[in-house]
Amino acid sequence: MSLRFLASITIVAFTFSLKVAALPAVLDEELDANEIVEKMVVEEETNNILARKYEYEQETVTEKLNGDGKVVSSKTKTTKQRLQPQISYKVQGIKGGKEVETEVGFGSAPQEPSKEDGTYLEAMTIRELSRYYDFTRGNDEAINGVNYYVLNFKPKDAKDIPKAKSQEEKVLAHLAGKLWIHPVDFSIVKSDSRLVSPLPFAIIDLVSLRDLHISYESSKLENKVWVPKQMEVFYEVRIVYFHMIRERQKVAMKNYVLAADTKP
Repeated sequence: MSLRFLASITIVAFTFSLKVAALPAVLDEELDANEIVEKMVVEEETNNILARKYEYEQETVTEKLNGDGKVVSSKTKTTKQRLQPQISYKVQGIKGGKEVETEVGFGSAPQEPSKEDGTYLEAMTIRELSRYYDFTRGNDEAINGVNYYVLNFKPKDAKDIPKAKSQEEKVLAHLAGKLWIHPVDFSIVKSDSRLVSPLPFAIIDLVSLRDLHISYESSKLENKVWVPKQMEVFYEVRIVYFHMIRERQKVAMKNYVLAADTKP
């Protein structure tokens, strides 16, 4: 069976801020989850433009795994990227009887058109993503001595979500996880999410995404701009009940500099 793609997913995993303020020792107990999300949206929409001013080095390690989770092959790729205000990655499967390489990219153009082979890349903002999930505020947590807001999220009831228009929307609607939010900038400092149930991509479940786990961390540059630091994506796809594709990608971003065309 030939399959153009299994899934293409885009998540927003960081926002940007120019605020200079002391970090609060005690977080605002009056803020509920939806109010925190609203503040995240404002920060994102106000400051995302700063992302496009930066370039960085990206190291991607792709590991193929066996059924026991052991690495059977690995390859490393280092590239220079132009930062975009989103993290994008594609989880692909079989085309023409051959496995198609998975690709994770933080600097890919958000408006890249769909290709003839069916793969595509889309950017979604926090405002757009929030329509898929119910958020609840968890217990605040400290990371390196700093207290952060914690948001738990899970898919909304099917009746409350618009009908998915693409594979990536279907996957988004099946993720649940946890976000750690900066107490002043309201940027996502850390996130962890997982597929809540297997997701079929073909008739009678011949092809399905069985597992997807995403973890992410960001860091702040000296000028107060939040940027990606590292990300790990694991996925498992089942083909015709017996063939499994298991891959893990570890991505590290470093050496951020202003792009030449943004300098005075």
